[in-house]
Amino acid sequence: MTWKRARNSFGKGRLFLCLALFFLHALFLRNHKIATEAVIEGLLLCARAVVPSLFPSLVLSSMLVEGNFERMLLSPIARRFGLNPSALCAILLGLFCGAPVGARALADACEKGILSKEKAERLLCLVGSPSLPFVVGTVGGAFLKDLKLGWLLWLSTLPGLLFSALLFCRGREESDGVQEAFFPAPRFSSLLANGIRSATKSVLTVSAYVVFFSALFRTLAYCFAALSFPPALSAFFYCLTELSGGLKEAAALPSHIALPLSGFAVGFSGFAVLFQVLSLTDRQNFSVRFYLPAKLLQGGIAALLFPLLCRLFGM
Repeated sequence: MTWKRARNSFGKGRLFLCLALFFLHALFLRNHKIATEAVIEGLLLCARAVVPSLFPSLVLSSMLVEGNFERMLLSPIARRFGLNPSALCAILLGLFCGAPVGARALADACEKGILSKEKAERLLCLVGSPSLPFVVGTVGGAFLKDLKLGWLLWLSTLPGLLFSALLFCRGREESDGVQEAFFPAPRFSSLLANGIRSATKSVLTVSAYVVFFSALFRTLAYCFAALSFPPALSAFFYCLTELSGGLKEAAALPSHIALPLSGFAVGFSGFAVLFQVLSLTDRQNFSVRFYLPAKLLQGGIAALLFPLLCRLFGM
């Protein structure tokens, strides 16, 4: 009777997750060499790209938010457009420095009480995009072999962000859940120390996600190749799962498939980026009720716009 009651306590979702985890574990053991090589590649990617690009931005963004400098710098612009300066700062950091930096700034503002939890959840979809340097330099220059394509790809994501802001970020105004509070100016040494500690934890978390999904991506790629999956279907699955691997697969396809798939990949950003964002905001326990539909909308709009922009500019 006890066993039956315990068995019934497991829902179908948990049972499926349990079986999937056992399958993935067996898959890693079966393809140990491939997984090991992928982990090494992921670590090298973190050392060469992730840590150098993220760590300084994470330190500075943490210092900006903790020192309340973003309200000083962005208040005139934010008030003109009826925005919260901290929200505007998080959006700009996410747009130009990447999803982890924007998410961390949003979480810090929520933790300080500058933004309400619901407002931060609505804004989460606006900070979960790849950074401008990544889209232009890595995607355009390395994957698509043309920096101009990177710029067009980045531009194709902006209308999706605008539509998401109009549809998902116009919640009930409650003065962002707080009153204008006075924050004493902390010492620079404290700002720097806290910024480095916060950035170290964040960049280690992001790097761990990159390494894990690199191993998962390579192992599943081996299985898909063995099962003779169509390359376009495999690339679409990779784009849903992990951004970098998906873009590499998409770039190898014919242009009429590669362009819309690349637009969708950058607009949606992949579940790996979602998990990174959630890991950096775990203390606030943000919901993804606004994030997922908004990111699907952004991916769809970018998938339509990127090929049109390429044709318009003769690319």
